Amino acid sequence: MRRIAWAITIVAVLAAGGFAVFRDPGRIHIYDAAGAVLAETQAEGFCSGSTFWATRGNGDSHVAAKCRTDTVYGTTIDHNNVQWYFCLGAQSAGFTGDLNADCLNFLQGSKFWPTADGQITNTWSDTYPYPLDQFGTTDGQETEDRGHDRSGFNRGEN
Repeated sequence: MRRIAWAITIVAVLAAGGFAVFRDPGRIHIYDAAGAVLAETQAEGFCSGSTFWATRGNGDSHVAAKCRTDTVYGTTIDHNNVQWYFCLGAQSAGFTGDLNADCLNFLQGSKFWPTADGQITNTWSDTYPYPLDQFGTTDGQETEDRGHDRSGFNRGEN
């Protein structure tokens, strides 16, 4: 009887261990230095922008989450275009300025980044760096970390 109990225990431990090792861990979010979840996809960028403008910069996690379920924009991580989609979302909510001059250049020049709940942040540190410094660049300059040209800024336009 003890052998059967040990055999069942071993099988259960191996099955649980295999599940833990091979399951999909899901998406791991990036954060700013204050612990805010940052927008990383086209949908998150768009919904952050529309929520930001609709709430006058206060943000609303429920409104942003509802927008993400209803939007047609992609859910693939796309750090190079998040700010563009933020500006597009703000425009859809009533922003009337120029998307490049008044919105995108402001965000990039001040190192602001959209959060997932419809706010913007510029709280960075060595542990939580500005996403374009970490994951990409839009200025066409050589990056110190990779040493090659990453010019271009694909805004999803045809």
